[in-house]
Amino acid sequence: MNLHDFFVSRKKEDNYVNEIIKNYLENKANIYSYQKKSELLKKVIELFTDQSKKLMSLNFMKDRVLGIISHELKNSINIIQNYAEYILNLKKNKIDKDVELGLKIIFNTAINTTLLLDNILDFSSIQSGNVKIFIDSFNVIDLVENIIIANSALLDFKKLNIVFNKTSNKLIVKSDKYKLYQIFSNILSNAIKYTPEGKNIYVKVENDDYFVYISIKDEGQGIPEDKIDKLFIPYSKVFSKPTGKERSTGLGLFITKYLADAIKCKIDVKSKVGEGSVFTLIIPFDYKE
Repeated sequence: MNLHDFFVSRKKEDNYVNEIIKNYLENKANIYSYQKKSELLKKVIELFTDQSKKLMSLNFMKDRVLGIISHELKNSINIIQNYAEYILNLKKNKIDKDVELGLKIIFNTAINTTLLLDNILDFSSIQSGNVKIFIDSFNVIDLVENIIIANSALLDFKKLNIVFNKTSNKLIVKSDKYKLYQIFSNILSNAIKYTPEGKNIYVKVENDDYFVYISIKDEGQGIPEDKIDKLFIPYSKVFSKPTGKERSTGLGLFITKYLADAIKCKIDVKSKVGEGSVFTLIIPFDYKE
């Protein structure tokens, strides 16, 4: 090998070694960078986990406080409602008409506020995943009649006439009585809320071999067809305003649908603007998980 070839060969070896060293240093830098990024990501995950736990704890405390406050308010409002009803019944035809009107407003406001608080409590239970099912056998006709009676003051206040038809005096279902009470109460309350003064509400109970059908038909303003699917979305207020300036949380129908699904019931809605709406609650005779 001559001197020229020697130096050329040496230069190639030096370049090769330099390339190896360069790659090593780059890889080492990349490894170090990956380690740093991994450590940073780990710290971010730990921070998010810690914050998530704190938020869950705060949310639990919020739901608990909300539940306690709602229960206490409900108890106080029930007292106001009961005394207003007591005075109205005790002094009927013996009190000034303006005083009677004031008592009716107090009584109806108490009922509406109680419904709002019930919705808040139900929504809190749904959010926390704490909805429990209690199955029992009972006469659904009695339940419907009791709810109509419970709403008689609201019906009278808005001068609404309720027409109740039934195919039987006794239909025994196996379901959650309290939740069915809430579901039917919410639907009837909505019918009262959105029906103008002096109109009619029709309640019908029918059945076949497998289901009980409770329909509530109003003579209200109706719901546009393209809005019906949005009825059961939380905080959705997609149709007309209440006819008696009643308050609404936008949660009632969402809660109603959730509870119906929980006890294997279905809700069918048909409506036409200017003619009113029909809500049909479909209840299986026998609840099955």
